[in-house]
Amino acid sequence: MTVIDSGHEPVITEYAEAPALGGAAVVGELRIDFINALLRRPGLGTVRVVDGKHRVVGGNSGYLAFARLPNDRLDALVTSANQKTGKGPGARADVIRDGGTSVAAAAPLTGGGLAQPLGWTVVSMQPAKGLEIAAYTAQNRTVLAGLLGLTGAAACLGWLHIIVVRPLRSLAERAEALADGDRRTVLYPTHHDEVGAVTRSLEVIRQQLQEQRKRDAGGGAGRTGAAPAGRN
Repeated sequence: MTVIDSGHEPVITEYAEAPALGGAAVVGELRIDFINALLRRPGLGTVRVVDGKHRVVGGNSGYLAFARLPNDRLDALVTSANQKTGKGPGARADVIRDGGTSVAAAAPLTGGGLAQPLGWTVVSMQPAKGLEIAAYTAQNRTVLAGLLGLTGAAACLGWLHIIVVRPLRSLAERAEALADGDRRTVLYPTHHDEVGAVTRSLEVIRQQLQEQRKRDAGGGAGRTGAAPAGRN
């Protein structure tokens, strides 16, 4: 198994001899997208696959093929993971504090498979806040509960403003207009609640005042016309 790195993306090729075909061989090509799809699993963080020269050849998010790792600590972690100490290379982990606390890990592709000669290493980095730690989980739940409470309070205040405050302000303006002598504006209740009941009562008062005004105007006109008849 070999890797072709002369293009814009790595190409993995593998061949197998076919003795029955007179020394011919079957060549297969493995696209890097297949490997990237295996890395797209929840909870892995940012994953990169690097070759023996520490160049990025795959990942679960956007990356530039054959570019260097974005952090020198990650590069040193890959070097440490590939050192032959004891039984051989093994996984390594480190805490990186660069603009925030993150946990990084590197593990070389070891074993007896065909991928071992490639010298690839899997590197993963995830912010500490995204880890399943009891303290962080409780903190996130507390923040979520606070946001839900704040949203509920805002919704209640908005409901009170629409249902109570705004109708009361409109009712006060209509009552002031009625007290100032406005008898023509009809008062319609908007909602069937206490505010609506007060509005209906003001409407009844407006109608009674208007009827009384008509009676007073009619009585005054009758008295004015009756006076000359008495002098005859």
